[in-house]
Amino acid sequence: MKVVIMAGGEGMRLRPISANRPKPMVRLYDRPVLEHTLALLKQIGFDEACLTLRYLPQMITDYFGDGSQFGMKLHYKIEEQPLGTAGGVLNCKSFIGDDDTLVISGDCVCDFDLRKLIAFHRERNAEATLALYSHPNPLEYGLVVTDENGRVRHFLEKPAWDRVLTDQINTGIYILSPKTLDKIPQGEPYDFGKDLFPRLLKENAALYGVKMEGYWCDIGSTTAYRTCCIDLLDNEVFLRRLVPTGSGGLWSLTDIPENVTVTPPVYIGRDVTIEENAEIGPCAVIGSGASIRRGAVVRHSVVGHAVIGEGSRLEGAVVLDGAVIGRDAVLEDESVVGDGAAIGDRTRVAAKTKVWTGCDIPPDTTAEGELCRTENLRPLTFDKPGAVTDENGSVLTPHICLTLGEAAAKRGRVGVGWSGGDRARVFAEAFGCGVCAAGGELVRYDGSFLACAAYTAEAYRFDATVYIEEKGGVVTLNMFGPGGTVLTREEERRYEAAARGTQCRATGPYGTATTVTGSVETYIAAASKLASPWVCGERLPVAVTGGGAENRALKRALSLSGFEIGRKAPGIVTLEATEGGLWLTAEDEEGYRLSGERLAVILAHTALERGEKELYVPYEAPAVIEEMAEQYGAVVYRHGRDGIDAERGLISQKFLNDGIFAAVLLCGKLREGQTLSALRRAVPSVATVTRELPLESERGAVMKQLTNLCAAMTADMSSGLRIDTGRGTVLIAPVRARRALRIRSESFCEEIAAELCAEFEERVRQSDRPRQGAS
Repeated sequence: MKVVIMAGGEGMRLRPISANRPKPMVRLYDRPVLEHTLALLKQIGFDEACLTLRYLPQMITDYFGDGSQFGMKLHYKIEEQPLGTAGGVLNCKSFIGDDDTLVISGDCVCDFDLRKLIAFHRERNAEATLALYSHPNPLEYGLVVTDENGRVRHFLEKPAWDRVLTDQINTGIYILSPKTLDKIPQGEPYDFGKDLFPRLLKENAALYGVKMEGYWCDIGSTTAYRTCCIDLLDNEVFLRRLVPTGSGGLWSLTDIPENVTVTPPVYIGRDVTIEENAEIGPCAVIGSGASIRRGAVVRHSVVGHAVIGEGSRLEGAVVLDGAVIGRDAVLEDESVVGDGAAIGDRTRVAAKTKVWTGCDIPPDTTAEGELCRTENLRPLTFDKPGAVTDENGSVLTPHICLTLGEAAAKRGRVGVGWSGGDRARVFAEAFGCGVCAAGGELVRYDGSFLACAAYTAEAYRFDATVYIEEKGGVVTLNMFGPGGTVLTREEERRYEAAARGTQCRATGPYGTATTVTGSVETYIAAASKLASPWVCGERLPVAVTGGGAENRALKRALSLSGFEIGRKAPGIVTLEATEGGLWLTAEDEEGYRLSGERLAVILAHTALERGEKELYVPYEAPAVIEEMAEQYGAVVYRHGRDGIDAERGLISQKFLNDGIFAAVLLCGKLREGQTLSALRRAVPSVATVTRELPLESERGAVMKQLTNLCAAMTADMSSGLRIDTGRGTVLIAPVRARRALRIRSESFCEEIAAELCAEFEERVRQSDRPRQGAS
């Protein structure tokens, strides 16, 4: 029989305890939970196992290595894409061969005698056998109903109380026959509880469950983790392995001073400093290296390698490694203080409060609720300029939005708008509450797409603006600086820090709130004025494709400017606003499709022809614009390269950064007797190719290599590497949200742009290869 340990869990509900580590690496009595699992397996005779990994796999492989230090031979399978619980086990097929397989979770804690489970499986000649456990509160687990012979009759996945038929829960420990393993599809997500076991039940396969005796706990939440730690203080067999000399409920690897009060049961690790008049216990777990200062009290609590300040009191708390609890602080029941966090002197951390990793709570305050991002998967970061995207509810919460609103209130007058579903609405309302709670001036506006939000911020001179939109279940929080300017990286960092930290809740005076309406109509009216004046008469036909509020606004702006909005047809210019109205694509009268980059060149040429001597463009705008400007004696300012002037100018020339304004201006040229195809021919050709390359090495290290490699060609390093090759330009920049680089090549034809992209893709790969002998 072979053993497969499922060790790919992230432990989202366990955060902040699992914030910096995979769930199997959460420490339990100074050792990772997974180490206790290996000890259980070794105890019943197994000396080899294969581990399925996904989340932060290197942390597990670095700690356990080949397993020899733990008396095991370990193999690893890392999932590049999620395969589900069953799919992950099948991924170990080369290790399993034709043997039966014992599957166990690497993040559960139990002391089951698994030999009983193995014997039952063999006696019944079962296709699959599940280890079951009677749980007093089974609602958070899959329930399994069996007959008197142990045959599985029914599954219930996390039911409400009115559907509970048993207290037998599925522990995630199974034995599978080779026949069962063959029923798992290859290379696609497949789950035991949702897919495989219901299928076996439907097929009337030999599917059994065995009620196990002993202790079992899934440390799936912070409450469960603390409960597990306290429960194990009564498990003498477990503790005897860790502290052979312990007795009478006192399990200590550190000599305890005489002037310290210890009330069993307690566990105290190695090298713990305990000062006079401290009180430890009952039910306290103190990790190795902890420091308990004079007069501190630790009861019903779990403490890692942390400092508990003089006179402070912990009652049912969890304090993680590197945390510092100030003098006379109080941590109440079910509170959690994350790795490296600091609690100020005389501060009260209220019951059920979770303080995120690295947060500093000031002295003489009360910390309440979920500070920072306790339930979130990852920290809030701007994944593109001024925008935070949340695809699965792992970043944004009402609390985070409330905190961001408090931070925005410091800027002054704050505009808040939203569109889409209820999540966007609730987040916007929470953001607005934060503004008012911190004494700011809140202005709610009704802009229903991104370009309108930016214009509204400018028109009403907001000091800070947020626009939250929900599309297809994805929520994006967009923020602007003063007057609708692009948020600077410094401002982004301030908001990111606010989300990681905690605001001291204001007690007044509270801010004001007003509402402005008609934002879209004001925006449309402003855009329509860019076209040459329309004298009553025949309307030129223009087609608008695409949906959404931005294209409805485009149609109305063009109609106000005197154009007839019709269907797409030969000989008619077709337009579509994209990216929330900030971008435009078009098809000219000859059916030639014009990308946003090509249109930017046409718009810049139009501005130059009418006498503009300064052009303000986004940093990524085509390089050929500079060549044209030079011919007209004009200067090009790029946002992100040329300082505050470029930022302000970008707002004044909205047709270069707003798709709807750009469309009206182009159509105005049509009324003057020109054609879009003629405008296209009048400007240099431009083609771009964009690729994203995932990296093995860190982004900074690869960019350093590329900077050295391309030093002779580099034209600009304001935002990544802009390289002039003579055949075109290449922009290489790290991707914010992932360990990857994005390459964007530009040339006069697509073939050369593709060649340049491929050439620099190879340079990236060379820079990404680990150097031989590198330390």
